[in-house]
Amino acid sequence: MPEIRLVPTLDILAELGRRRRPGQVLVGFAAETDGLVERLAAKLEAKDVDLMVGNDVGAQGVGFAYETNAVTILQRGGARTEIPLQSKRPSRKPSSLSPSLCFRAEPWRARAP
Repeated sequence: MPEIRLVPTLDILAELGRRRRPGQVLVGFAAETDGLVERLAAKLEAKDVDLMVGNDVGAQGVGFAYETNAVTILQRGGARTEIPLQSKRPSRKPSSLSPSLCFRAEPWRARAP
């Protein structure tokens, strides 16, 4: 059996947080299997981003193997938005995710680090 060697890599999102330009909005995404809100909150701070969007890939109907998804959006200051389970497929009807994410990101556009 072939051997697979894993090596540590650069944390790209954390590096972007360190190199943030004035007015830049950073949004991170995470797929978690447990402790979703706690892990998102920790990543929000550790990576110096404005928003973290995450999904609990251990939940029924959520994640990579499904045609549906649900997400939690956390922002600096503690605000939290839950986007319920919905189809990933595009439709003529706007998705709850896109407007919610855009609405949450808008106040951060003028934020200076």
